[in-house]
Amino acid sequence: MDDPNGTRPWAQAALYLALMVTILDLTIVNVALPTILRDLGGSNTDGQWIVDSYTLVVAGFVLLGAGLGDRLGRKLIFLCGIGVFLVGSVIAAFAPGVLTLIAGRAIMGLGAAAMLPSTLSLISALFSPEVRPTIIARWATASGIALASGPVLGGLLVASFWWGSVFLVTAPVVALAGLIGWRAIPESRVPDEGPLDLKGAALSVIALGAIVGGLIEGPRFGWTSPEILGALILGLVALAAFVRVEHRCPQPMFDLSVLKIPALQGGASAMFFGQMLFFATMLLVPQYLTFVEKHPAGDVGLLLAIPAVVFSLTMARTSALCRRFGDKPMLITAALILSAGCLVLGFSSAPGHTKLALVAMSLAFVGIGILMTPGTSVMMNAVDLDHAGSASAANQVARQVGAALGVAIIGSLFASVYGSAITRALSDSSLPADALAKATQSPANAEDVAATLASTAAQSVDAAVITAFGSAFQMSMFVCAGIALATAAIIVNRVPAAPKAED
Repeated sequence: MDDPNGTRPWAQAALYLALMVTILDLTIVNVALPTILRDLGGSNTDGQWIVDSYTLVVAGFVLLGAGLGDRLGRKLIFLCGIGVFLVGSVIAAFAPGVLTLIAGRAIMGLGAAAMLPSTLSLISALFSPEVRPTIIARWATASGIALASGPVLGGLLVASFWWGSVFLVTAPVVALAGLIGWRAIPESRVPDEGPLDLKGAALSVIALGAIVGGLIEGPRFGWTSPEILGALILGLVALAAFVRVEHRCPQPMFDLSVLKIPALQGGASAMFFGQMLFFATMLLVPQYLTFVEKHPAGDVGLLLAIPAVVFSLTMARTSALCRRFGDKPMLITAALILSAGCLVLGFSSAPGHTKLALVAMSLAFVGIGILMTPGTSVMMNAVDLDHAGSASAANQVARQVGAALGVAIIGSLFASVYGSAITRALSDSSLPADALAKATQSPANAEDVAATLASTAAQSVDAAVITAFGSAFQMSMFVCAGIALATAAIIVNRVPAAPKAED
């Protein structure tokens, strides 16, 4: 099935299809989230878990997936990941409740953690140095297109079918990738790689799970509650133990020495905060368009096509701009553009600002789109060939952990501000205590409460939702703008000035 020129078109097709499915499921659920929360009676916290259960498992297990591929066979782990992903997709699509849906998403994340590192490592194993840059460029383009098109596809599917279709639509695509890959991809592994660093793998999963879980559940249990403090302390202890184990392990899962390189720190920060703000924005803007601007899910998906196209076009042009101006100037410019976009988004929180919100989101996506390419380039150019694997792993971890923490931190900030604001807004209402408690959990639940009330009382609840959502959305976007400014400062400080490629 391969051609004589060594480009292996069928193998490429399998890798790109699998990659796009794993990336697509990072964002396809966002537009469907309001509908899911309405149908399943979920809270803001439940929504964060629905989004983050996938991202969190990918982030926690991606290093383990890479290690298993190197030792047991990359094709084997790639195909096993596809099988696990298919099982999780079916569970999520037909989930009768929030917990089942979260479990299905977590299983999908486990499959994605096996597939995702295998796509890059198989590219290194299958393609010669002459064609590899072209293949990697296509890999990055496919990743960007999938990331941006997820919300658009999700909105169209929810409008045309039911919310479970957003999980089921990728099943035939990933199955096709598995069939092609089984025929077209030869097996490869690293000879004499040594035993797998199971202690490091287990500690990394515990650390990330406990920290992100504590941040997500903070608004519900209270930040000083024993449950949250215990989870955060457990995460920090596990993180410290992970660092100690990796320092002492003769063949660590991750070489921590690369984190001492300033350029890699700067590039990793750009990737981490870029992904963090991308997913925070993708969590909140679809809800703003749904609950404040009152657009149906199908229209939300179509509206989000505007920033999605801007994001894709920006990624397509970034390489040429970096060759002309250099990686560091482009990274600084990107962070400043991202900050401006988030700032304007904060000022568009009131009703009637759909156009302004889309322009601001597009501006933010220009910044994020620019960050991705030079951020990766700076990280990979900061190390020698022997440490390229660790730099690549750091890139993946920065992306996935940034995505998980974006939803956890900004989502928790939003939930806290929203809960306080709507409680104040409805404090003088005659709502029963249980109805008031339900309304504070999420805008979707507040709409359910309003649907049971008389016209005047329903309008009062709806107005309170819009006011509370606007306050929480504005605060969240202003914090995002500050994070982007801090990212620019880190880049200035840590990324060295390098000659432009054309020089």
